Amino acid sequence: MSVTIDNDKLEKRILDAYEKLDGASFEVGIFGGKNKTTKTSIAFYALVNEFGMKKKKNNRKIPQRSFMRSTVDENLNSYHNNIDKLLNNITKGTDTPHSLLIKMAIMLEGDIKRKIINFNTPANAESTQWAKGKYRMKVDNPLIDTGAMLAAVTHKVNIK
Repeated sequence: MSVTIDNDKLEKRILDAYEKLDGASFEVGIFGGKNKTTKTSIAFYALVNEFGMKKKKNNRKIPQRSFMRSTVDENLNSYHNNIDKLLNNITKGTDTPHSLLIKMAIMLEGDIKRKIINFNTPANAESTQWAKGKYRMKVDNPLIDTGAMLAAVTHKVNIK
């Protein structure tokens, strides 16, 4: 049995797929939402945790607890491998450029959420751990208090 490949059709399919990706992108992050009690932007809490902050009021420092940048850094090889597989699927005609973007966005979103759930270093001060548990129990995940930041992590796919 022999298989004949029409190189012209294959080349056209590949070029069409790459043209559809031109200018297309995805974003993963926190795009909105406010703390129901303080009305502070959830993105602000994420920013403070991601980069750390020195509090002027009592001269205390909130340490950096990167969960977005570190997730990308830790999984970069995996993302490259997945993109290669998905691009291969596009050239075979078994996937679309739009689905590539959606799959990668969902993968990154899930990895960031896993990072938030499993985060433990640097720990919160003991007083913060008790405050997060509202004095009933000690909560030691420095990135979770109400769960609002975790729930706010989402993705957007932008197709031109």
